[in-house]
Amino acid sequence: MSYVLTSTSDAEGKLHLEIPVSQPDLEFEVEVSVRPKPAVNGAVTKPIDPWARINAFRERLAATGIKFSDSVDLIREDRDR
Repeated sequence: MSYVLTSTSDAEGKLHLEIPVSQPDLEFEVEVSVRPKPAVNGAVTKPIDPWARINAFRERLAATGIKFSDSVDLIREDRDR
């Protein structure tokens, strides 16, 4: 079996793939090759933002409403003991 799929990454830069197989309850070996889709008509692909995943993670933490302390103060307190 060989498939070529096209998928768009989500806001966190992750791809979610669903591959149909006609045989339930059977173990499969899956080989994945990921590469950006070539530009069409000379269009420029947008550059990869290395901070996008970090910012998405921070936004998910902020949405929980949990307040996190500044660890610098805690480290200084431990060092002073």
